[in-house]
Amino acid sequence: RIRDSRFYFLKITTVAAASILICLFISKAFFQEKTEEVQQQNIQFITATESKTCILPDGTKVWMEAGSELRLPENFIGNREVWLTGNSTFEVVKQNGNCFKVHLTNSYVEVKGTSFFINQDIPEANIIALYSGKINFVQEKNEQIIELCPSQRIIYNSVEASAQVIPIYENIHWENGNYRLSQTNLTDLVNFLDWKYNTRIELGKLPRKSLKITGYIHYDEPLESVLKKTGYSLNLRYEQLDDKYIIHK
Repeated sequence: RIRDSRFYFLKITTVAAASILICLFISKAFFQEKTEEVQQQNIQFITATESKTCILPDGTKVWMEAGSELRLPENFIGNREVWLTGNSTFEVVKQNGNCFKVHLTNSYVEVKGTSFFINQDIPEANIIALYSGKINFVQEKNEQIIELCPSQRIIYNSVEASAQVIPIYENIHWENGNYRLSQTNLTDLVNFLDWKYNTRIELGKLPRKSLKITGYIHYDEPLESVLKKTGYSLNLRYEQLDDKYIIHK
């Protein structure tokens, strides 16, 4: 009987301990779920179903292309960090001692006050083009920091975590939602359009170096509109052939 009593007591104790553990697990899961809900509620989403310009609480301007999305925390003013999906151009307001961060895939851009463009169409070739100021591009995997100066762009492979810095196109500048062309060579313009619109444009037999164009391209202007204006300015024509465009006389 003493053995039976001890066995019964041990059984009751084990069941009680198991019950307590289950309750603790359920409570932890419940509170974790509630915490995630609160955190989710404290995140603001800005979605661009079509091209749009938005002004963040600190005065930073963002020109968002269709299909892009920004996430920013409720306490954004005290912690200037955003998470970007898609393509956007930023004009960041400078605040002493308070950097601005744009989080991307496996990397982020750290800024103090500057304008730059981010293109994430291709994971193997994410592009950050710097128009003015300075930025630090940081690879999260190894915390490698790459500093960019104006008129430079970095091509980052988010799959392989590799990066290369190359010059940006000459005589093409960012100005309040527009790309300003200032006596830009036709060859440079075509290379720029290939990059911006992720397309392929070929030039026929033309005196490329002597053909220069001045004007503006709006950040969300359709490619066909740009080609029409270019053709009108330089007395050229263009046609679409399969997956590429050809500019000729």
